[in-house]
Amino acid sequence: MDRIVETEVIKNVIQRIEVPIESVRVETVKQIVEKIVEKEKIVMVGEAEGGDCECLTEVGFVTQWNKMMQIKFADNKLTDECISDARFTELITSNLLKNSK
Repeated sequence: MDRIVETEVIKNVIQRIEVPIESVRVETVKQIVEKIVEKEKIVMVGEAEGGDCECLTEVGFVTQWNKMMQIKFADNKLTDECISDARFTELITSNLLKNSK
């Protein structure tokens, strides 16, 4: 009778596998802070030369008024025209209301 012989063969196979490694670099920097500063700048528009003009302009009125009370140029649409009675009243009342809040 013939006998069957089984033998178990184990082979150790060494394989080289390349695995990518993620490298992270962290740099600490000072915090940059921006600060916006708004300033109101008064720009005189169309002043009469020589000062011999008897007409009071809106710009001239606001300049004189600001010596007594604050009216902001940026809050009002001012023109270089002679001021009317209605516009005069409007400028005073609207700015008094704004300043009283």
